[in-house]
Amino acid sequence: MSSSHAFVFARDPRHLIVADGEHVRILATGSGEVRGNLMVPALRATVGFDDEVWCVAGTPPRLTRIGFDGVPRGEAIELSAATGAPGTLVRAASGTTAIWRGDAVDVVTLVGPELRRQVVDGAGPGDAVVALAPGRQLVSRRDQVALVEQGRERWRTAPVADAHYAHGEIIHDGRAA
Repeated sequence: MSSSHAFVFARDPRHLIVADGEHVRILATGSGEVRGNLMVPALRATVGFDDEVWCVAGTPPRLTRIGFDGVPRGEAIELSAATGAPGTLVRAASGTTAIWRGDAVDVVTLVGPELRRQVVDGAGPGDAVVALAPGRQLVSRRDQVALVEQGRERWRTAPVADAHYAHGEIIHDGRAA
């Protein structure tokens, strides 16, 4: 991983996921009880959902879903390469969706039992991508912001002169950003 320790909460605040090197531990927040202890060789990034952890590992990077019981779920998928850095994985505000930032930006969504990957056209590691809902992203590319739905740009706008967007937040359960 990009740092020696990483702490993330699962979708609910009852579980804390601690990644350290190649070890991923799932802890109950109230008692500190270890609910899962996973070994993930070449771990790059991890995020948590209700009862599973998504782990990105290896070269090329592959995303695998693992239940808190340690059993893999579904097929792993290959993600965009991350040649200049380990890459980052960020859980979206709604749905079972995460954003992988490698050399390109991938939006990965769980649809039924399968992971589906969508490369955000034209977005690179320096661009901000905010997943509003499955198939819907707000993309900041240098000096413009665009709403992309199902891979198609719906609208694009620019900030005031000489301004740039530095940060994005989701509000109202993904209805506004």
